[in-house]
Amino acid sequence: MLFFTYRFKKLLLFISVLLVSNSIQASHLIGGDLSYSYLGSNKYRIQLQIFRDCNDPRDFDNPASITVYESNGKLIVNRLVRLSSRNKTGANLPNPCLIPPPGVCVETGIYIDTVLLPNSIYGYDIAYESCCHNNSVLNIKYPNVTGMTMTSHIPSTNLATYNSSAQFILSAPVFICVSSPFTYDFSATDNDGDSLVYNLCTPFDGLTGNPANPPPYTNIVWAAGYSATNPIPTIFGVTLNQKTGELSFTPTMIGQFEICVCVEEYRNGNLINTTRRELQLNTVPCETISSIPSQTIFCNGLTVDFQNTSTNATFFFWNFGAPTLSDTSHLVSPSYTYADTGKYKVMLVAINNNGKCRDTAYTTFQIYPKLAPTIPASYTQCFNKNNFSFQLSGVYSPSATFNWNFGNHSAPNHSTLSHPNNIIFDTLGTHTFSVIVSENGCSDTLSSSVKLIQNPIASFYSADTVGCPAFFVSFVNTSTLQTPLKYNWSIENKNDTTTNPDHTFFNQGTYSVRLVAIGANGCSDTLVKNNYIHVNPKPQAIAIVDPVKTDIIHPDITFSDKTLLSHSTFFDLGDGYSDIIPIVKHTYVETGKYNWFLIVTNNFGCKDTTNGTIVITETNQVYIPNSFTPNNDGRNDEFKPVIAYYKTATLQLFDRWGNSIFITNDIEKGWNGNFKNSEVHCQIDTYIYKLNVTFMDDFAKEYKGIVTLVK
Repeated sequence: MLFFTYRFKKLLLFISVLLVSNSIQASHLIGGDLSYSYLGSNKYRIQLQIFRDCNDPRDFDNPASITVYESNGKLIVNRLVRLSSRNKTGANLPNPCLIPPPGVCVETGIYIDTVLLPNSIYGYDIAYESCCHNNSVLNIKYPNVTGMTMTSHIPSTNLATYNSSAQFILSAPVFICVSSPFTYDFSATDNDGDSLVYNLCTPFDGLTGNPANPPPYTNIVWAAGYSATNPIPTIFGVTLNQKTGELSFTPTMIGQFEICVCVEEYRNGNLINTTRRELQLNTVPCETISSIPSQTIFCNGLTVDFQNTSTNATFFFWNFGAPTLSDTSHLVSPSYTYADTGKYKVMLVAINNNGKCRDTAYTTFQIYPKLAPTIPASYTQCFNKNNFSFQLSGVYSPSATFNWNFGNHSAPNHSTLSHPNNIIFDTLGTHTFSVIVSENGCSDTLSSSVKLIQNPIASFYSADTVGCPAFFVSFVNTSTLQTPLKYNWSIENKNDTTTNPDHTFFNQGTYSVRLVAIGANGCSDTLVKNNYIHVNPKPQAIAIVDPVKTDIIHPDITFSDKTLLSHSTFFDLGDGYSDIIPIVKHTYVETGKYNWFLIVTNNFGCKDTTNGTIVITETNQVYIPNSFTPNNDGRNDEFKPVIAYYKTATLQLFDRWGNSIFITNDIEKGWNGNFKNSEVHCQIDTYIYKLNVTFMDDFAKEYKGIVTLVK
């Protein structure tokens, strides 16, 4: 559970540092140690010593949390201890030629407290935790979220009845001069006379804990290539004398590196405690070294820009080796223009800031006329335009020679001309070519490349190429190329840049289609399909309808197809009835509007349609037959008036003497010629009818007349 809590706190710390990258916790600790002394009567004097960079914006913890655990994990005491003293140590070198960068300083903070700890068979662990290391430390992985744990152990009474830990003697070193031998005394004193053994070890990680976490403690994670015994780049490695604690090495790299030394206490052959000191070693340039970089630019003309890579120097004196008194300079990195070409010995004197130490460097510069040819930049070309002429430009003399190399995929593949032409490459892809321009013993090698890309292949098709006006065609683009393509279509002399265009041909005829496929670098291919689209003639549907408006009493309409040329006919009369004959006579049985259509199809399968509307209106008219033949032949067997749009109707029949022989309110049934709905047939004669009708508009009317019964 403690391990999980520690990991979780580390995750929160890591996130907080990411969010606040300039947090003062990102640069704090440069080392420290923790020790104790037994005072008698179970009292212990605890001393915590912390080292910090004097220029660090974050001060010491004040108070600091010092925690004591019994070694079985039980928290005994957590003390918030105020800073007892602080002391700054600056650079102090007896050799005036060893001058570190200004402002280096280490401050030591000391915390002292006394605790009462009864004898324990488990022993005690004293710990202090804080965060974090300088972000610039090179040998710790993620130093800005890596903390520090100082700890020391009070042994079990089974091993020692009392003990005072080892205490390191010297303060932390302020800096180390790079490339100079370094020795530091990690020796410690032990009041009990225990045997001390010194080893390089790995520091403990930690958090800003109050209280500190109990043991066991997690090691820091070294950066790649570093370890406890290899904490810093050196010439022959790091040496630590296990008996004396003397550390020695010669650093080869400027930077900040963490190191840790553990001093182990042995009593009667038993290890009773380990006290560790963790330090941040700052390796800096200290000596004054004059340095002129070797000449790397030749044949660049008479003017030279000199570079200065001297270290730990403030003042400079240059002599450029020309036979004149004006060939000197005190600038850091001067420029000088020689009067003529030739070989010159250049001198640089570097002097430190107090003027007491100096160093002199010499080098030779060869000055040639300027040679600065230029070659065409790399570019891309279509394969079908694969014929090149290369033109050198820039500065070179007429005496310059040239050596071109175009590679194995060109013909020719070499040339000594200044401007070779008719160079042809035989494959697609990038072809690198170079030229060496030489003059006066100098040469300049230039290279460039040409990328030959495949021309696109224009291709398309349409599922339908023959149709009728308006003929809708979808063109499917199947052009191919590895790079993105653009398109330019020409259809009926109209341009279209879409990938898969649609087009409607409204007129009869034969049409050609052109597609230009254009690659991302301008390469193109054109495909023309001549007479690709065929649009057949379309008939013109013509119909005559008579009448177009009538009433339900006269519902007979004649439809006539008057379309010219050979074709087929299809009439849709709008009431569910259709026919394929050119002349159709049709009777509508209900009022309303009827949308009719004539669809004609010619021998190419092309169609045309015309249409119109028939209106059948309502009427209050009554039609009363003047005779009927009730002989059961299925024709005119009943006397039945036809009434348009009525509410009620009553029909009565009388003989010539006025006797009632039939009456009904259901006009749809009519009179079948029998006497009062019996089986007795009435004789052939004339009969009187009376019809009373109330129409839908509430208009009422009585109709009288004579009907003849005929057999």
